[in-house]
Amino acid sequence: MERFGLGYEVLHEANPRLVYACLRGFGDKRTGASPYGTWPAYDVVAQAMGGIMAITGPDGATPMKIGPGVGDIVPE
Repeated sequence: MERFGLGYEVLHEANPRLVYACLRGFGDKRTGASPYGTWPAYDVVAQAMGGIMAITGPDGATPMKIGPGVGDIVPE
């Protein structure tokens, strides 16, 4: 939204009562630095970072993405 000039700060100035929600995978630079702030956050990354891939797969040494896109649907 920031790229389109519609970030929270701009919209809040136009309407202070606005409720604005945004989900970010690895934080927001406005609320503190994150070592992963520039990483993409999509399903397979969320599964790997969350550790669920460590309990799936053909054996203990081969992590595997679980079937459904939980990283994409669970946060909703």
